[in-house]
Amino acid sequence: MGVAYGTGLQFGLEWDRDLLMRLCEIIRHVFWPVSVFLIHPLVLFVLIRKTKMDLDCKITFVIHDVVLVLFDVFNGYFYQFYTLLPYPIFFCTGVLCDADTPHRLLLTILAFLTISMCVPYLFVMMRMHQKIVSPESRAKLSKRSQLVLMCFFTTLLVSNALGFAVWAADSPDRDEILNIPDIAWTKNVTSNFLVPRRKSSKAFAIQLRFMISMAIQACLTTLFFIAPLFALGITMATPIAHFVPAMTLPFFRIVFVKVRAYKSPKLSVTNRVSIGLSVRKATSN
Repeated sequence: MGVAYGTGLQFGLEWDRDLLMRLCEIIRHVFWPVSVFLIHPLVLFVLIRKTKMDLDCKITFVIHDVVLVLFDVFNGYFYQFYTLLPYPIFFCTGVLCDADTPHRLLLTILAFLTISMCVPYLFVMMRMHQKIVSPESRAKLSKRSQLVLMCFFTTLLVSNALGFAVWAADSPDRDEILNIPDIAWTKNVTSNFLVPRRKSSKAFAIQLRFMISMAIQACLTTLFFIAPLFALGITMATPIAHFVPAMTLPFFRIVFVKVRAYKSPKLSVTNRVSIGLSVRKATSN
């Protein structure tokens, strides 16, 4: 890529320069062909030929997967987007990323493909939710209400793409920003940049705090959503459960029964009351 190795940069940007950009490039070159020519055709085959579901959900699932194919091709081959956080600098290294192609156009296409994935996904989630909701439930919506809700979500999502098209403009001091020593190396990588207007030092500090907050959120998300699965697997595969104090088992049993009773749609009110009374009697004894 013609990027010099060596000196350290502010915010650890030498990692981007020396490792991360090359790593992202390799991952994209490997991922998008596998995704487009192997994974998605298999998914489409299963959806169309081997899956039994209502026609509206099946068609929407197929549309969603086709949009995923377009997204993978565009982002993995034509665009290859990269950003230098916390600096507001966007650039790309794909086939279309030359000096003559407006970066605003590429970013708008990426935003449009992103929201195009969300719309069918939201539709399927709403339809599946409505199919399992009891007809007497207040959450049961008419088809007109579902249409209004989808129009609202679609309008809200499309506004994001319009925002990129309207406000994704270069800063007047774009060249000056790209000549900052911590950033100048990127000009050896590509000639296609988008450098939004530089704000005050206070705004930059807020961006830095936001980046740190997002990193913390990612770590916590990993901890709370993935760690329980590992814990469950370890507990099922090893005798570690035998080391759990026996005195805690009644508490876990009561919680499980309560959650099962009050969340299961198949249990009637009478069954829920009887289960609750049984649990109360067991705890009193």
